[in-house]
Amino acid sequence: MPSVLSPDALTTLDNLKNAVGVATADTSKDNHLERCINRATGVIEDMTGRKFNGGTQGGLKARKYNGASGSHTTTGITSEDYVYFSGYTRDCGGDTCVENGCGVFHLPAYPVRANDEAQSDAFALAILSTRGSGTGETWDTTSYVEFDQFVVDRQNGVLRLLGGPFAAGHRNYRVTMAAGFLYGAAQPYVPPDLEALCVEIAKGIYRDNRAVIGESIGSWSRQYSVTMLQEDQLTRAVLARYSRPVL
Repeated sequence: MPSVLSPDALTTLDNLKNAVGVATADTSKDNHLERCINRATGVIEDMTGRKFNGGTQGGLKARKYNGASGSHTTTGITSEDYVYFSGYTRDCGGDTCVENGCGVFHLPAYPVRANDEAQSDAFALAILSTRGSGTGETWDTTSYVEFDQFVVDRQNGVLRLLGGPFAAGHRNYRVTMAAGFLYGAAQPYVPPDLEALCVEIAKGIYRDNRAVIGESIGSWSRQYSVTMLQEDQLTRAVLARYSRPVL
């Protein structure tokens, strides 16, 4: 049967097989195991707030944000749309703030990849020039130059405009970039502790015991923890390192 494993999966089929004691050569459970990985990946994405879903960008694996053109050469993740933001400050219902006189925008995906490994999609900030029904949107791609007009905290995904706040406007700015984790030369490309968490959650889903807190034999019953993952200290510690803070 064809694989059902998501390209966004945070671990591999072989790694989960090893964790649950299924022989690599035994393919009878592959699709079920892959679905367990997909579900575990979804749980982690939901709890970190870092997946592309319903217009909310921020995948964990490296990908390009370039207008949805092509895919990332190494991870194979399909490229996503540019990152757009308004320039309005949050107290006015927008998405930026002002710190020490500088406009600040928290990018939805990080770490931002270095320009020399961004596969032709180096970090770029453009501002809207014109918008009309006949021409669509025209973008000024030359006025903002990194280190002259703006700087990027790549590890934490923070864009700072030098010399003043962002100009307020609807969908006023556009960011091109490559962002997300890129560990090693093979799947899953994410940090080891994040993959290990995915394996543990997928293993629990496979064994149907991730949230079990009690079982009895006579008149068999099973009790589940209401808070499940949220109260697991290891889970919380790992998720805290990769979660997008709510600002």
